[in-house]
Amino acid sequence: MPTIDQEGLGEVKKIKNALSHMYDKLQAKGVDVTEEYSFIFKILGQMEADWNHNVNQVFTVPDELTINGKNYTSKS
Repeated sequence: MPTIDQEGLGEVKKIKNALSHMYDKLQAKGVDVTEEYSFIFKILGQMEADWNHNVNQVFTVPDELTINGKNYTSKS
């Protein structure tokens, strides 16, 4: 499951609000973008409702890693 932190989620909500405003303007001019907006809003809705918002579960790279017998480290 994808993860987005609370700050990112706040930005998603700003984008969703801006897109809603644009949609209303386009509809008022008779431009039908319902299909395109439905797709975009479905993705944004999934980010808000379904994505993990618990940043404590974000995976990180280990300090040491062995690949094909060769050791790699992030330590100086």
